[in-house]
Amino acid sequence: MKVVRTFHPVGQGAFYTEVFLDQKGGQVVVYDCGTETGNKALQIPLDNQIDLFKNSFVRNQQIDILFISHFHADHINGIDRLLANVKVKATIIPMLDWATLILTRVRNFLQYYANNPQFALNIDRIIRELYLNGENSERFGEVVMVSPDAEDEAEGNRQAKGNIIRTGKIIYTGSKIPLNEFWEYVPFNSITFNDHRAQDLLKGLMNLAGVTDPRQLDLEDLIRNRLDDVANEYKKAMNNANDNLYTLVVCSRPVAGILPQPCPRLSHCMYFGDFDCKQNSLLWGRFNKVFDYGEMGTVQVPHHGAKGNWRPEMGLGDPRHYIVSTGSTNGHHHPSFWVLEDIWENGHRPYVVSEKWQTRRDYDFTV
Repeated sequence: MKVVRTFHPVGQGAFYTEVFLDQKGGQVVVYDCGTETGNKALQIPLDNQIDLFKNSFVRNQQIDILFISHFHADHINGIDRLLANVKVKATIIPMLDWATLILTRVRNFLQYYANNPQFALNIDRIIRELYLNGENSERFGEVVMVSPDAEDEAEGNRQAKGNIIRTGKIIYTGSKIPLNEFWEYVPFNSITFNDHRAQDLLKGLMNLAGVTDPRQLDLEDLIRNRLDDVANEYKKAMNNANDNLYTLVVCSRPVAGILPQPCPRLSHCMYFGDFDCKQNSLLWGRFNKVFDYGEMGTVQVPHHGAKGNWRPEMGLGDPRHYIVSTGSTNGHHHPSFWVLEDIWENGHRPYVVSEKWQTRRDYDFTV
């Protein structure tokens, strides 16, 4: 079986694909689908970036698994373009408690609504389709949520739609989501349920709306009529802290013991999304209980190479390929020179994949 892993040049965003080709045909897996590189005035991507999401596949091709790491627009704003052209069998997302779901939606509204209300509403519609069984949610196929708890399935935090699998549960032929017999994925939901920042924001919004049940909260009405008040509540709750409260990290690797292992520097890959554990040793400890990070050969550097998401331990181990997805120009100062230097000093090589076509990275190998 031939495997083709591609880090696509979408700029300040993320769009990664893995294609498996054997005698029976092919399977396709996608991790994230978005970019903010484009029209800075409207904060929407240019067509030559976002068309990659559509043109990377033939019409009506099946996507076997769509992984969504988190719901910031630069990771999901290409989904509509993607789903207009392909059919998705299963979508795997991080399980969120109600407060974190509200915080995520508010964050997107505050970032985009003032300049482009329709764009903000489109992003919010994707979230509502996946978590609230919104209209056209069937286009995502079977929706499966990953619980952050490796010990139980956290049924009390289950949302209205979707099956649940645990953090660390292997996804392959024997799982709920059938894949080929040679490959597996291991998801990890980094959320901490009942984060006080999300809870504080939810309480503030409920006071603004005059409701006592969070499910009575009409977020769109608050955004339309009290945008400044919502922004103030968000600032108080977050207190200028990093708003990456969760990410669905995914390990991609061959199934052990079925075939002779290919070169691990090519075959084993860690998709970090915007994983944020620098200041959270407990989260890093949880992560290391699930994964043997030392076996990873290819690593997607978290959060576009941001210094605030990088731990020195991520740069240690055997020779690796480090992929940094970032716009050639962006307002976030990504990637951090400190992160790139740390990778170099540990004897590894960072590859910056921007919106420029020549930066695309392909890894082809056979298992």
